[in-house]
Formats: sequence, C-alpha cells, structure tokens
Amino acid sequence: MNLRDIFIGGIVVAAIIILGRIIIGSPFITRIAESFVSGSTPTPTNIITLCPQDSIMYMYDGRAYCCNGTVNANAHSAKQSCIPISGRDAKSIFCSLGPSSSEATNCLTLKASLMKAEAATFCPSAKPTFVQDNNSPARCCDPPGGNSDYTACVAGSCTVASSKDPFKVQGSCQYLKAKEMDGACPTGSKDMDVPQANGTTVYGCLKGSTICYNASTINRLKIHGHDTSGMNTC
Repeated sequence: MNLRDIFIGGIVVAAIIILGRIIIGSPFITRIAESFVSGSTPTPTNIITLCPQDSIMYMYDGRAYCCNGTVNANAHSAKQSCIPISGRDAKSIFCSLGPSSSEATNCLTLKASLMKAEAATFCPSAKPTFVQDNNSPARCCDPPGGNSDYTACVAGSCTVASSKDPFKVQGSCQYLKAKEMDGACPTGSKDMDVPQANGTTVYGCLKGSTICYNASTINRLKIHGHDTSGMNTC
C-alpha cells in the first residue's frame, strides 16, 4: 500500500466518523434515543390519523405535519415548511399530527376550531355540529353531535349542499338555517314548503288558503336572483 492509498483511506474514515456524529446528534435520533432510555413514547392528548380536508401529510424533522399550501422542502423551521395559500376566502391549514407545540397546533385542535367556524355558516341551531369526511358531503349533526374526529354524525343530520343558494335543495342545512334566520310564521298561520316552477322550494306561511312570505325571505330570494313577483308579504 502506497502513501496515496493510506491518505485516501484516512479521509474516508474521517468522513465516516464525522457523518456518524452528525446523525447521532440530529434531533430526530436524539428523540428516539430519549424515548428508548425512558422506555416510553410521548402520546398526544388529541389523536388524529388523517389530515384535515384538502391538506396533505408530510414529514419534517421526524414529525408529521399537515399543510394545504405548498410544502417548502428547504425550510429552516417547521413553521416555514408550509407556505400558506393566498386569497380572500382561503383557509390556510398547517398543523401537527402530534401534540401541539410552539411550532404548530395539533390537527384535531385546529380541526375543531375550523368545524366551529363552518357550523356558524351552515348549521341551524337544532343541528349545531359541522362534520366533514374527505369522501362524502359535509353535514350538520343533531345533538349529541359528531364523532371524535369530526368526520361523521352520531345522531341525525342534514347535508350541506354544494350550491350557495339555500332554496336549491329543500331540507339542506343551508335551507334549514335560512328558514330559521328568516323567522317564524305569524300567529294563526303555519309554515309550509312551497315548490316553485323553476325547481326550487321556498318556505312560506299558510293561513286559510292564502300563502304569504316573510319580508326577510323575499329579500333573500332577490339576493339569489329569484323572481318574487306575485309573492305576498306576510
């Protein structure tokens, strides 16, 4: 073996030693070692195995996160690893599938707040819990509400229709919520669902043989582009 071979061999051994020290000292290996020594693995209080709707799971520094923006592979911190989506109505999602930390909120905790916000938009008071599964339409649940990860209802429910027009789908969550917001029928009349010629359904008030509509309902119909000519105000 000549001097050149000895020199190259020394460089290789040195590189292996340095690489080994880097791996052993990495945060991910350190966490594994700490778990092995303690004999236990930290368990998050809130468990969720799937990312919230429209977000993807990825790994950063040995931990699982969910992001509905752009994953930044060159980030220097977990917070920078998810670039938020932009837009006026955009709901950015960045959360951890493990426990909450200063870097990211636990996904189930985040999902609970997202579902609460959606409930305020879509759910009538009788069905106050919003749930959504990636493979089925969103729903609003009767009490006692949804399951532990907000993907299904425990009791009865209504379906959140894809249309923003509450009159498009009779019995949808939007229809029931709008009906609740527009108020009860006047004393001496009863509420009824009135099919329209254009295929929509409008909730009205029947007194004797006459049908009338609350002023707020007629105004809501106009907002969604419906013809209200010939509709009597209660």
